[in-house]
Amino acid sequence: MNLLSQTSTVKRILWAAVLGLIIAGGAFTAPMASADTDDQDAAVTIVGGAIAVTNTAALDLTDSAGDDPSWSEDAQLVGDITTGVTVQDHRGSGAGWYLTVESSDFEGSGDIVGESIDAEDISVKVANLARVSGQSIHSSGGNPKGPKTSIDSYTAIDSAVTLIQADEGHGMGTYSFDADYQLEIPALQLSGAYAATVTYTLYGAEVGNF
Repeated sequence: MNLLSQTSTVKRILWAAVLGLIIAGGAFTAPMASADTDDQDAAVTIVGGAIAVTNTAALDLTDSAGDDPSWSEDAQLVGDITTGVTVQDHRGSGAGWYLTVESSDFEGSGDIVGESIDAEDISVKVANLARVSGQSIHSSGGNPKGPKTSIDSYTAIDSAVTLIQADEGHGMGTYSFDADYQLEIPALQLSGAYAATVTYTLYGAEVGNF
């Protein structure tokens, strides 16, 4: 091989090496296309629903056999259970709530107008508290979170008694329970028809600990 051929070969090798370094260094990367961006606002409004208590059917207080009680020289107990009382909190506020119940005196009618049975003689206890939908029932230690009740034994309702409560941040959903009522008829109570009004009141805020 002559000197001219050797020189040409060396030049080709050097240019190949330089080209390889340039490509490896990214000098030949294609330039990025220019972009045009525009922001689009997005919004949603969640409309809060109602808070309500339902399924508070009338009470038919009867003896253990399901019959009207007979007149007695002794005090006697009658009762009835309202099943599936429902509290629904669909406001979406997380404000908490509590439900109270209170009874008036039982007033006689017809031939016994003026006779009565005191409201302190009717009592209630709560059973089968359950979540239908929504947030889980939650409790922590002895502190109410909710929904929760402490009325697990018969409690007089001649004044307002808190049946169920849910603290702030809890109780968003639908919950049901059974209200088990018991009335003690005093000894020698005149026979006849007596009636009272049992009032449920649902408050849209939390209440202090039981």
